[in-house]
Amino acid sequence: MDASNATPPPGLEAPKLADIQMLRKIAALGFLLGALLDVGTLVLPDPDTRDHGHMVAIAVIPLTLGLILVFGRRLSDRAIKLIAVTGGIITISALVAVILPLGAALMFYCWPAMTAGYFCTRRELYANLGLLAVTCGAALAVSRSAEITGSTWGVTVTISVVVALGVSGLVRRNVALLDQLHDVATTDGLTGLLNRRTFEPVLEREVARALRAGVPLSVALFDLDHFKLVNDRFGHAAGDAALQRFGALLGSETRTTDVAARTGGEEFTVLLFGTDVEGARAWAEGVSALLIADTLDEDISLSASVGVATLGGRVTTPDELLLAADRALYAAKAAGRRQVMVAGPEHQRVLTVAA
Repeated sequence: MDASNATPPPGLEAPKLADIQMLRKIAALGFLLGALLDVGTLVLPDPDTRDHGHMVAIAVIPLTLGLILVFGRRLSDRAIKLIAVTGGIITISALVAVILPLGAALMFYCWPAMTAGYFCTRRELYANLGLLAVTCGAALAVSRSAEITGSTWGVTVTISVVVALGVSGLVRRNVALLDQLHDVATTDGLTGLLNRRTFEPVLEREVARALRAGVPLSVALFDLDHFKLVNDRFGHAAGDAALQRFGALLGSETRTTDVAARTGGEEFTVLLFGTDVEGARAWAEGVSALLIADTLDEDISLSASVGVATLGGRVTTPDELLLAADRALYAAKAAGRRQVMVAGPEHQRVLTVAA
């Protein structure tokens, strides 16, 4: 099957592992606990109480953001990331500006840095890291803490950037590995078409969709003629190359709404959504003629027997559709191969494909 939807430019998309609703819940919990911790520390022994009033005021920020996330189940993905990551950076910067002594407060920046690395696109990640650097610098500039040194800002920003980029790199590497595993599990390694295991649920879905929408749906079942002789005479490497060649032909001749799969050794199945029996017959004839013409002057000349079946009448399920196409295919073989047979009790006819 062709790629369904256009993808964003490389490097700008968010990791596919990211579950934004999970981010909403985790960030809401983090903000609410942060507000509770902010206020709770005021009852503990504190050598410098000058920041207590500011701490209470700042606690309102994470409390508000946390409640927005708790009840914001309809928030957009962008809004959730804006609140969770950007809001987190601003909250921590406000805390750094007033807390006395500063202690380990700067390490709190690791939280939005990790969150941005995991959930954000690269563009969003870089924007948030820039915001972190600016607001951290502003917070340190107004802080009255005696613990600040000349390297405090540089160390804090460097650690945050390393954490964010490290998480982002690991997530994207895991996504790439999962994509590879998905390709191995769902596609035929030789032709790049769908494999049988993946094709079957797609067929069930498309049959249900066609019946629901009242549109035609056809199947063309191809079997390369005398393919065992190709392997026996030229070797399996040549046979694999021939299969790849036919797979590429099917890929080039199918639409984005069609589904092509390698469902057997030399057997290929194409699902033609929105195509009636005559359209499917004509399409199968065209592909068969292209296959013959493409290999006519080669050492390995190929042809195919084809069975075509269309949903409707007594054929109402995926199994019945495949069975009808399979019976038509065997009728084409029995009639001399290199032919397209249309299934149907009212019109079973053999169509010879010209060389």
